[in-house]
Amino acid sequence: MLSFVVATLVSGSGLGLVLLEPRPLVAAAGGAVIGFGIAAMHYTGMMALELADGIVWSPQLVTLSIGLGVTFGAAAGLCLARDDTWPNAILAVLFLVLATVLMHFTGMASILVLPPPDGALSHWALSSSAFSLVVAAVTVMILGMCLTAALSEQRWSYTLLRQRQLLNTALENMSQGLCMFDAAGRVTLSNRHYAAMTGLPATPILGLSLLDLLRQRKSTGHFDGDPEAQFFRVMTTMRERKTHTRNVEVKDRTLRVVEVPMQTGGWIATFEDITESLLTQAQISHMAHHDALTDLANRTQLVDKLAKSLASLKPGGGIALHFIDLDRFKSVNDTMGHDAGDFLLKTAAERLRAVIRDVDVVARLGGDEFVVVQMNVGDKAAAEQFAHRLAGAVAQPIELDGQTILCSISVGVAIAPADGNSPERLLKSADLALYRAKADGRNCVRFFQEEMDVEVQSRTALERMLRRGVDSDGFVLEYQPLYEVHERALIGFEALIRLRADDGSLIPPLEFIGMAEELRLIDRIGAWVLREACRAAAAWPADLTVAVNLSPAQFRNGDICEIVADALRMSGLAPHRLELEITENLLLGDAHSVLRQLNGLKTLGASIVMDDFGTGYSSLSYLWKFPFDKIKIDRSFMQGLDGPGRDARTVVKTII
Repeated sequence: MLSFVVATLVSGSGLGLVLLEPRPLVAAAGGAVIGFGIAAMHYTGMMALELADGIVWSPQLVTLSIGLGVTFGAAAGLCLARDDTWPNAILAVLFLVLATVLMHFTGMASILVLPPPDGALSHWALSSSAFSLVVAAVTVMILGMCLTAALSEQRWSYTLLRQRQLLNTALENMSQGLCMFDAAGRVTLSNRHYAAMTGLPATPILGLSLLDLLRQRKSTGHFDGDPEAQFFRVMTTMRERKTHTRNVEVKDRTLRVVEVPMQTGGWIATFEDITESLLTQAQISHMAHHDALTDLANRTQLVDKLAKSLASLKPGGGIALHFIDLDRFKSVNDTMGHDAGDFLLKTAAERLRAVIRDVDVVARLGGDEFVVVQMNVGDKAAAEQFAHRLAGAVAQPIELDGQTILCSISVGVAIAPADGNSPERLLKSADLALYRAKADGRNCVRFFQEEMDVEVQSRTALERMLRRGVDSDGFVLEYQPLYEVHERALIGFEALIRLRADDGSLIPPLEFIGMAEELRLIDRIGAWVLREACRAAAAWPADLTVAVNLSPAQFRNGDICEIVADALRMSGLAPHRLELEITENLLLGDAHSVLRQLNGLKTLGASIVMDDFGTGYSSLSYLWKFPFDKIKIDRSFMQGLDGPGRDARTVVKTII
């Protein structure tokens, strides 16, 4: 048993040296110790033999056996240390087998056993067969231990190698730079991106301190600060166990550095290049606050800057908001194309930008609407002068593809705080002033006045009532009698539409027909008037007619003949009892289309009447273009028939 213990302790020590220290010399020494342990086991076991006359040893063979065990054991250790491959592991086992076998047989050959004279052995003595079995068993056990250790070491080495390869692959393929530092600030791990991002040379940095790295970067121009101060700051922060994030500039790149402390006292620093990300964010932010076509501020930026300016407005100070509309934009866009329209918008934007100061703001709200915010306005005169400068700049001729574009602007001006102390209110006030400028003929400047708000509210209420009237039959017809001049006999009625107001009163057509045309509701209203007037007239005596006014807008879609025919068919009214009144303005547009539709109405059997002749663009040529059944001369001529010194009678006779 003693030989087993000796073999286990000595060979185990040698095996530990081989597994724990991969250097060749140490591994060879460990293998030699294993070989010596095998020899120690052998000779300790041999000493257990009890023979009367003892054993005669051959010193040369003993030395040789121990040498063989040590030599082949050392060779096995070298095989294990040289490479972690299966062939080397098998070769190491073979060397151990040779070390055991050669040492054992050489050792057995080195002794001469002399049996006792009487042949009696101690009861503790082993027989030769039992001793051989013990020696063989221990030898097999040692070889099994060596083989198991070799296989385990091989598997463990392969696992470590695989993990190391995976770690290196992950480090080298990650988009971030990474560097791990120990508690003293020395590099324990890094990847190539770290060196590339921080401007370090492509040389090993393992073991260098952060201070060394900062000094290298300082010398190459990749670090602008004080290396010692930066090193002290990082070390202090990491000792406080606080994660720290910061952005640093390295040459023309922006890096986001995240330093995370570890439980061991060191820290991990990651470096991410966020240059493109910041550029993308800046582009997105720019797009969110600027007009795509003109690169002017958009509504979002305008409202934001206006709110800040109003909030910081000092007592006695003022801000003028100029709401601008291009007068001929739609005409240019329709006749010359969208490219010309875009060119006009961009040119106007450049000219407005050239007039303003650095503190002012110019924005495009959409379409052909611009806003200029004039800061530090002393009085209304300064705002008016500035508005005329804007108008003069835009009004300069614009050359495009050999054509000259002349474009004026209409400007509505509101001054804060008198006309509003919030962006929304100020914009609304300037918009109302712009509406007045358009109503006054465009190409002018108008300032906000309180009554404009009242007008807009009235207009909004009228629009609401008009839409409700279309949807829920909110109109009524009144019938004005028509008499023959000479005998004063009743010959028919003229249908006059009225809109029922919220208070129950009736609104005359002059107040809402224009809005109905703007809102494109006139077609539905006109169709209702025709149906209702024909239905009512069908119940009158057969000699009475009904006159219905037609708007020029009703001829726009080209279906007026069908609408009139449907009204006649549904009511059963004879066509000759229907008189359709038009104004001469109808013929100023597409005369060919209008005359075609008038002829269609004439074919239905209805009478066509020229209403209010003598006003507007009156021309006798209109009377030659179409055979009107009646002409209604404007009352301004009729009222002047008997007046002294008037030529109205002569004019009327000439027309007739």
